Amino acid sequence: KSMEKNEDQKQLSSEKQESKQLVVSAKLAVQSAETIADTVKLLGWTLTTNYGKEDVIFNPGPDEYEDYYEMLTTRPELSYSRIPHMTEVAWKNELGFLINFMKASYPEDYNFVTRTFIMPQEEDGLKRAMAENSKVTWICKPSTLFGGSQIELVNEFSELSDQILKENFIAQEYIAHPYLISERKFDLRVYVVLFGAEPMTAYFYNEAIGRFCTVSYQEPTNENKKISYMHLTNY
Repeated sequence: KSMEKNEDQKQLSSEKQESKQLVVSAKLAVQSAETIADTVKLLGWTLTTNYGKEDVIFNPGPDEYEDYYEMLTTRPELSYSRIPHMTEVAWKNELGFLINFMKASYPEDYNFVTRTFIMPQEEDGLKRAMAENSKVTWICKPSTLFGGSQIELVNEFSELSDQILKENFIAQEYIAHPYLISERKFDLRVYVVLFGAEPMTAYFYNEAIGRFCTVSYQEPTNENKKISYMHLTNY
C-alpha cells in the first residue's frame, strides 16, 4: 500500500508538473481576458498573445482565426474553447433559422417554440402576424448582442426603433404567462461539456446559476413593457 501511495503521489506530481507547461493563447478573448489571465497565473501556466506554440486557444472560430482549419488538421492536440461554427447557434438569427427548420421538420417535438421571424428577411411575415392581432406582444432581440442590450417588446411594427431596424434581429412571440418564482421571471444557466456527436457524451456541471428579474412580473402593457427589470433576467 505504501508503494501504491508513493506511485500515486508521483503521478499527481507528474500531472501537476505537466499542467504547468501549458501555454494559453487568449489573443481573441475580450470580456474574459482578465479572468483568463488570473486563472492562468493561478495554475502556473503561461499566457501568450502569439500563435504557434500554444496548447489552448480561447475563442477560436473560422471567422475569427484565419489559420483555424490548418491548426485543426495539423495540430489536433490543441484544445479550443469554442466548437467550430459556434456562431450558428450563438447568434440569434442563425439559431432562429435552425429552430424554425427543426420545428417545420418535427412539429410535435418542437411545439414549445413560439413563432419566430428572422429579420429583416422575414419582415413581411412579421408585419402580417402583428396585423392579425395587435394584442400579442413580440420580443425583438439583436442577433449578436448580449446582456439584454437593445431588446424591445412591441405589439406593432411601427413601435420598433430605428436602431433595431438597422440590425439583424429575431422577433418572437412573447410568452405572456411564464413560470415564476416569487412572482418573478427567472432563467437557469446550466453548464454542459459535450465530447463528440456520434456517440454523444455530455457532462453536466454540478452547479448552475439562477437569474431573476428584480421587479415582480406583470403581463406586458404599454405602461410596463419598457421595464427591462421586469421582463429580462439578463439585463
